[in-house]
Amino acid sequence: MKLSEKVAIALIGRLVSGVFSFATGILLARTLTTADFGTYQQAILIVAYVTPLVIFGIDQSVTFFIPRLRDDHEIKTFVFQTTAILFLIGVLASIGLFVSSGWVSGLFHNDHLRSVLAIFALYPIFNLPFSIVALVLYSLDKQKIAATLEAVSSCTQFLVIAILVWFDCALSLLFLTLVIIALIKMIVSLFIFHGCLKDRSPWRVDVALLRNQLRFSAPLGLSKILPIITVNLDKMIVSAFYAVKEFAVYSVGAIELPFIPLITYTMGNVISPKLSRLFYENKKSELVVIWHRMVHKTSLCLYPIFVFSSMNAEDIITLLYSDRYQGSIRVFQIYLFLLLVRVSDNAAVIRACNRTPVLFKASILVFFASLILTLVLVKTIGILGPALGTVISVYVNVFYVIGQLRRPLGLSYGGILPWKHMMKVLILSILCGLPLLPLRYVLTIGFLNLLIKGIVYVVIYLLLTTRLGILEQTDWDLIRKYTGFELIRKISKTLGTAQD
Repeated sequence: MKLSEKVAIALIGRLVSGVFSFATGILLARTLTTADFGTYQQAILIVAYVTPLVIFGIDQSVTFFIPRLRDDHEIKTFVFQTTAILFLIGVLASIGLFVSSGWVSGLFHNDHLRSVLAIFALYPIFNLPFSIVALVLYSLDKQKIAATLEAVSSCTQFLVIAILVWFDCALSLLFLTLVIIALIKMIVSLFIFHGCLKDRSPWRVDVALLRNQLRFSAPLGLSKILPIITVNLDKMIVSAFYAVKEFAVYSVGAIELPFIPLITYTMGNVISPKLSRLFYENKKSELVVIWHRMVHKTSLCLYPIFVFSSMNAEDIITLLYSDRYQGSIRVFQIYLFLLLVRVSDNAAVIRACNRTPVLFKASILVFFASLILTLVLVKTIGILGPALGTVISVYVNVFYVIGQLRRPLGLSYGGILPWKHMMKVLILSILCGLPLLPLRYVLTIGFLNLLIKGIVYVVIYLLLTTRLGILEQTDWDLIRKYTGFELIRKISKTLGTAQD
């Protein structure tokens, strides 16, 4: 199977999972009271903080070690050993969450948070072992199994939550259900590991392998703690400075579209083993070619989404979350600027080049930049300040990391990324949005407005990118294979032939 097909299959699974996760947030925002939805978001935020603090980069070591292990027995030992470690870490994390639930509820000025957090504290015990299942399957070239598992599990979770909402169940029951679902997913993942790993001999703890794994994971884990804290620092500050209802409104806007981080993250996970192998074999030029191809494909997807979403932010927020969350629109528009730097999973390249300490240094820099900016801006311009500070800090992180890749890859600043292609796609995306402006004054119904403008924008964009040679034949092959979207390609080809 070609690398592009592996990426496409893995991406479909992540996209489906992301869409159902996003739909869950929309469902709860529209059905729960603003205060209850804010409490739900705060509990999710706390667990999102705890996970990277305790997982210590162990999950990300999977795609580095499995391609380098010599035989099936070593792979089995590594997988089950890693799963056991994550389970033990989850137990410690759950104890910490339960003990600190009262303190956290006081910090957020939300008494209701204490009771739901005491239940949700069990979640990391079962979720942490499940967190590596997709990475293991990617490394074993089992992309179809990984995609199916992610899609089915996310769909099932959404349906269960929808049933609970239909019967107007208490928020505490909702969190208990999430814990039970996490337990089921962990059990399923163990069966999948047993079926995919060919070796049937019993495994024992490999101390030498564990030592090497921790040596690799330690700087990576330290480097990931501060970025996760930084990304969510704005939400923590808003929770501390504002009431739970205002936090609920802010949290709706302070998000990235569900499939955006998944695109670069999934691509990075899929190509990471190959990049690691190429750097190990000193084939740096091939590594750069694959990396730039990833940037090429992601920019073709993300830049038009940035332009279209920025132009239609009000319709998107109102349609998805209702008029109660109109205060989220400006926050959402600020967060959309993150799309411009999401075209590459730079951390995957850093890991492949075995330069993980760079990520730790970058995390320190961006943490203090975000902390200072967020605190200053929240006091000067209000609730929009934390969003703006977060976006600026992410830009600082991205440009520092890509700058540190110059030496190991032997590239200049001008060659580290395909800047010319990226600018070309961005400008073209903006030009494609100009014909949509008159439609705003013709169409007033939110859904119809978005649907028609979306169709018009996609058609114009695909026609122009194909005609200008930006969208390549290989890109169309993937579109045709996984969406059946052949009609526009034929139209654009016909127009191109007619003009020639």
